[in-house]
Parts: sequence; C-alpha cells; structure tokens
Amino acid sequence: MSSSRSRLAYVAVLCVLVFAAVEPGTLLDVWIERALVPSRFAAELARPFGWLESSSVRAAESTLAAEAPALAATSRELLARQAAGALPRDPELARGRGAVHAQVVERKTQRADCVTIQFAPEAPVEVDAPVTHGDHYVGRIDALSRERAGEATLRLVTEKSFRVGAEVEAPDGRKAALVVGGVAPRPSHGADEDERRASADAGLFLAVHAPQDRSITSGVVRVREIEAPGSARSASRPSGGLASLAGGELASLANGFRLGELVRYDVDGVVIFAVRAELDYGAEPYELAVLAPAEQAEAGPPLARDPFAVERWIRARCAVPGEASIGREARRILAGTRDGVEPGAALCVGGQLVGRVETSGPWSASARLAGDPGFRVQVAAALAGSDAPRALGELVALGRDDDDALLFVWRNAIDPPPPGAVAATPAELFTAPGERSVPAGLLLGSTVLPRTRGLHVLRVTQPADGRALGVVQVWRAAIAREEEPEEDEP
Repeated sequence: MSSSRSRLAYVAVLCVLVFAAVEPGTLLDVWIERALVPSRFAAELARPFGWLESSSVRAAESTLAAEAPALAATSRELLARQAAGALPRDPELARGRGAVHAQVVERKTQRADCVTIQFAPEAPVEVDAPVTHGDHYVGRIDALSRERAGEATLRLVTEKSFRVGAEVEAPDGRKAALVVGGVAPRPSHGADEDERRASADAGLFLAVHAPQDRSITSGVVRVREIEAPGSARSASRPSGGLASLAGGELASLANGFRLGELVRYDVDGVVIFAVRAELDYGAEPYELAVLAPAEQAEAGPPLARDPFAVERWIRARCAVPGEASIGREARRILAGTRDGVEPGAALCVGGQLVGRVETSGPWSASARLAGDPGFRVQVAAALAGSDAPRALGELVALGRDDDDALLFVWRNAIDPPPPGAVAATPAELFTAPGERSVPAGLLLGSTVLPRTRGLHVLRVTQPADGRALGVVQVWRAAIAREEEPEEDEP
C-alpha cells in the first residue's frame, strides 16, 4: 500500500513539474519559487566555501572594475559617433532646428510600420514631431508612452495611411508638388534575366499621390510641408488628428529632408510614379533625430540611453555556479521582478556584456550567458582604422572553442563577394541599438572580422569569463513615468 502511494506521489510531482516546464510564468511557478526560497539562503551560507577557491574570480572582477572608467569613455565616444550619424550632414538642414537623439528599441509585430523609440526622459519630444536620420526623412511621432518616460511610437513613412507633403526638383530645375506615403508595388518583372535581377535588387519604393506635374519623371524628392489650412499636410492627416498651429510648425521642421529619387515604371501595364527610397526602413536606421524648435533642443543632443547611468542598473548576486545540462551556460540571479529584473535584460560586469535574463520570478531569475548556444544579441563593430562604427546585425552563439573563446555565427550581407573582398579587419564588438532590454555600447569582446559576403563564424575573446563571476549588473529596461499631479478643481 505504501509503495503504491509513493508511486502516486511520484507521478503527481512529475506531472506538476512537467506542467511548470510547459507553461512557464503561471501561478504554479510563483508557488514553486516561494517553496524554494530557503535554498537561496542555503546558497548564501555556502558562498564562503566558494570564496576559498575563487581568487581568480576576484582578480577578474577587480580588473574589470579598474578598467570600467576607460571602457565607459570608449563606449560613450563610440555612441557619440553613432548618434552623430543621426544628425543632418547638410548645414542648411541643421540650421534653425534642434534635434533630440533617439534609438529604436522595439519593432511592433502587429504594426510593422510603427516602432518604439527611446530618448532622454527630459527631452522636448512632442506628438507629430518629424523624425529623421542624417539628411533623410523617416516619419513622425505618433504617440508618447503613458507608462514609460522617454518612449514614443514612431510612424514610418512606409505606413499605408501615412502622407507627407513633398516637392520634386527635376534635373532641368523645374519643381512640382506631390504627396508621398506608403509603399508602392515593385516594377513588373521583365522577361530578360538581367531585368528580373534588377527588379529584385531595386529596393523599396514609396508611393506617390497626386503629382502636380506628370511631365517630370525624375529628380530628387524632398519634404515640403505646407502649414496653411487645406494643404497637402492637413488634407493628408487622418481624421481626428491634431491640427493645431504647433503641429504645423513642427511639420515644417522637416522641409528639405530627402525622401529619395522620383521614378516612373510599369506595373502590369499601368505606369505609376514612385520614390526610390534611400533607406532600408525594415532594417534601419536605429539611430534617429527627433526634430524640435531650435530654442527647445540643441543640435548636439545627449545620448538617448547612457549605458553607464547608475540609475539604469540593478546590482544582483549570482548563485553558486553550476549547470546540470552539458554544454549549457546559465546562472541563477538572486534578484527578480520585485527588484525590477525583466526577461531579456542585459547582464553586465564593468561595462562588458556577459549574458541576458531568460526568465524572471518574484525573487530570482535565470540567465543565459554569452557562451550559451543560441544566445542572441545585436552587435556593432568598431573597426581598426575606421571612425564610423559598423552595424553587423544579430550574432548567434555556438558555444566556446577549446581555448574558451566565444563562437558566434554572423551573416555578412554588406561586403562584396570574394573577388572584391577586403582583408579581414581587427574589431571590437559592442552591443547595438534595436532592443529595449539591451543598451547599446556594452563591450562583447575582440575579434577579427571577415570582409567577404557570406556566413562566418566569429571567434570572440572577452576580458573576463562571466561563468564564474559572483556579482552582475542587470539593465533596467524602462523607467516608469512619474505621475503628474492632478490639478485641483476650480
């Protein structure tokens, strides 16, 4: 009888654990976490035994702490160069305007043409403010976040209902007004192989509406918003949108920024006008400038997110190292959602990225380290002999080699194929913008970057091994917006 009860209890516990594994984040997880709270104290009591054999760990932590100020200065310089790329290069476009540095932190899956951006919480960002990258127009602010300070939704010019007033200047100097917004269909495929390839590589085309002069078939298209009532701007706004004088003033700040080149082509027998875009709005840009009146914002804005701001980090201890699965790299963090730790958040030591939070409970969290197979992160490279950082996109970890260096898979889609390739270049890898939970500017490590198109495995060496570190910093993904005091009733 007792053995059947034991088997029944065993099966019941097994079912509970299977359910917890299949359905994470449920109330069951919370109760399991509460039941295991005593194990946290047991781990802390056992920590002195780890200190007896962790002299190398303490030395590594001391080295990182000593090098942190220099790394912070290097990182901020790198971020400043990236942010400078968001500002207008044309002196005429920089004159009479202020700019607020912003970064894309989330691309909405349900609304592909709307992205979430972050900027300094105290920055003068308003709804309808134009957003640019360099000399190119990107879109406008659609809404400010009610929950998070320094966040807003950006509508891209590629959105179907988006409209912006523009002007084309033909090669012979003639000018004509038109409206741009949404995506135009690609040119029809030709029967010739070269024509089909050219069509496939043509890139993105923005739709043109109501061209004033159809005899102009080429030329540079720039934003030209009209503030007067009944203009292309006001006529193209969605119903219910703001139509205040401030909105018109903000709209005119975008005048002169490029949209692309006007083209005319055939689509299934119908001739249409379109603008050949000069930006890949689906993948870039991540560094942006939100335009504002000159008296409200300077042209040299502060960084959107300073990766070394003390208030953005949560100090957390790690449980005693140990991983049951062979080949995995994971740690238990002795801090959880009650402390502000969220899934996906970056783990950092002395300015170096060592991992990311995978799941977070009330009192603790599990983290994947940079050497865990499948670990993913957006990366930019500071190339030797080059001033401009280079965005590499996403790296995916394969694990470590025999010398404990990190191995990452990277697809090079930028450099030319092997016949025109450049020699491999030494580079320092840093995190790139594009994710809310990982700030740009954290050091990943050093590598030699292949300069040929194709799939490559990068060997990355880090200053310190995150597998044995006892204390980490966890990135605070967002700062809650302070509630504004309610006005007294008159």
